[in-house]
Amino acid sequence: MLARGCALIRSLLLSAALAACASPRVNITVLCPRSEEVFIDGDLRGVGKATASLASGETKARCGKRKALKINVRNGEKDPTFDFRGLSGVGENATGSLTRQSIFQKSAPATVFIVIQHRGGTSIGSGVIIEPGGKVITNKHVVRAALSGGRMRVYLYGSTEPSPRAGDLRAFLQVNRGKGLKAVVVKRHKTLDLALLKLPKRDRAYPYLKLGGEARLEIGAEVLALGNPDGLAWSLTSGSVSGIRKGLIQHQAPINPGNSGGPLIDIQGRLVGINTFVRNRTERRGDSNVAYAGLGFALPSSLVGSFLRDDGGAAKVLTAKSLSPKTTDDDSDLLTQLLVTAVTVWSKTGSQPLALRAACDVLAATVSQGRSGFLYRVNAAWINEGLNAAVAQFPPLKRARLPALMATHWPKVLFDATGTLWTLNGSNYVETTQAIAWAVDDTKGTIYFAQSNGSLWRLDEAKEAVPVPGSSKVKGVQASQGTVYWLSQDGRVYASDGKTSHKLGRAPVSGFLLASRGHLYMLDSERDLFAYHDGSWANGGKPIANHVLSVTAHGEHWYGLDGKRHVYSGDLSRYIDKDGDAVALRAVGPDLLVFNADGRLYRFDLAKEKWHSMGR
Repeated sequence: MLARGCALIRSLLLSAALAACASPRVNITVLCPRSEEVFIDGDLRGVGKATASLASGETKARCGKRKALKINVRNGEKDPTFDFRGLSGVGENATGSLTRQSIFQKSAPATVFIVIQHRGGTSIGSGVIIEPGGKVITNKHVVRAALSGGRMRVYLYGSTEPSPRAGDLRAFLQVNRGKGLKAVVVKRHKTLDLALLKLPKRDRAYPYLKLGGEARLEIGAEVLALGNPDGLAWSLTSGSVSGIRKGLIQHQAPINPGNSGGPLIDIQGRLVGINTFVRNRTERRGDSNVAYAGLGFALPSSLVGSFLRDDGGAAKVLTAKSLSPKTTDDDSDLLTQLLVTAVTVWSKTGSQPLALRAACDVLAATVSQGRSGFLYRVNAAWINEGLNAAVAQFPPLKRARLPALMATHWPKVLFDATGTLWTLNGSNYVETTQAIAWAVDDTKGTIYFAQSNGSLWRLDEAKEAVPVPGSSKVKGVQASQGTVYWLSQDGRVYASDGKTSHKLGRAPVSGFLLASRGHLYMLDSERDLFAYHDGSWANGGKPIANHVLSVTAHGEHWYGLDGKRHVYSGDLSRYIDKDGDAVALRAVGPDLLVFNADGRLYRFDLAKEKWHSMGR
């Protein structure tokens, strides 16, 4: 469930899709002594050198722990650089990255050794303190024995003595008798291997590592794993990132039992993930078995952050200040708060996957200025219940502004299981007509619907039904840029500009059409995908993809889901996900949102060719 607050929807997704909608920004560079962290506008941006895209005005930058300095960012100024390298630096190295020694010195005090004694023996693991009050993130499997009555103790770096015999856990416990802290399990993730612990209160703050940074990881980047493998307390290993997958960072820093729950750190000293498991394999070669070194996997810090907020990942679904070129910051805040509350109610009264799916439909409407509908059939009473609760929280003056804002930022229609089409009226959806198919022109905003007798209609500004000339025997409809496309019962596709209609001249199709920004996609009975644009078929009228189960698109950017539930990118001409657990796709701008079978939500950033986890 999405918890209260969902602190939600205030930070990520549409940066690429909505960049053109943002207010003018200036790219700045700040230079510091090479070993010192660079903070811009209060955020850690790099080591030695960092860049940031900022709105005009006064902000602050600082190097390491030095006093922050004011800098002025001016509109129209081309890529200004602020050079603070005249400050005396300590411990600089040639690369501008932190040394492994300095990373260890920074990270070890925040890494804990977890020991659980239970009936079956003793189990060990690692954890990382993420807040000065003593909150610890670890793996759920590390604390499983403690939840069944085992005795858990957490040991801090610097307060323990090394074992007289390396790796001898019994000797370590004897030497450090009485030094283990009692910790309680605060909560566990339903599906991910994550758990949150709380250390006892004390007078001084606990050393900790701040979550964040995995978005900057690239394949090949060096990372370090810190933990307690096989009882060898506070061991540091290093390796490179070998893959960035949906919800997982694959790396080659050696990890073993005991590393579970420990931090994965990049070369700038940022906590980018929580190590969770290693995959080993053995292959038969001749008469012998050959063992290959295992691949390590870590859960990215964004997933951990979502778990801590308990918001189901929706916290990174919306960029509140990038909704529209004409939307003020205040209006953006209203719309964000509206969606936050609605998603919370939908989650509590329905299911998380449905709630997140509905949130994505709202995002798609945001991109198209309200010129879309809820993609999947939804219960109108359920949608209205969330909306009514969200609207009721606003004072009267703000509440009065919502209908106008929703008209350009929320889906225009929804279609329910009974075949009833509902249209947005103010801040509620009202029953409008019976239909077998519907479409909203994604650039004109015109609503079309087909009735059971095969007639095709459009709704005018007064929401009066007007027949579409030349249409008949319609069983599917799509619309974009003033053109309405329909699939006839004879299996042919027709198009109309509202005055005349014509056949597109393709063989019969299976019944699926998708129009987006002047591009038409269609699937035939063999699940071959065809594309039509500007009066001609792509690829000489041959399929652009085969074995496509479903397709989603934003203009020329399209993604397909095949029968094995693998995700294909038309832009990259390759599969971008072969996990086989995708159940629904939604293009939001050029990027993609994917729902997994367990309801987890992911975003694929096309520009960076990266997956970002956005939920459970």
